[in-house]
Amino acid sequence: MHISLTACMVDPLGRVIHRADGSQLRMTAQEAALMRYLHERANDNVSREDLLEDVWGYRRSLRTCAVDN
Repeated sequence: MHISLTACMVDPLGRVIHRADGSQLRMTAQEAALMRYLHERANDNVSREDLLEDVWGYRRSLRTCAVDN
């Protein structure tokens, strides 16, 4: 699966962002998981709690700034 954006192509499985100028950026596993999650829900409202539970695996009752970073 590739995600096409205006200025780049994202390969979340390979964890690489291909820029229009030909350069590449590596993503962490967490960044790639977040990209996949948001892409799969592109037309949905995604709450902070959804991200923490579904992407980070945190309990809903846990207080963290992980999404902020």
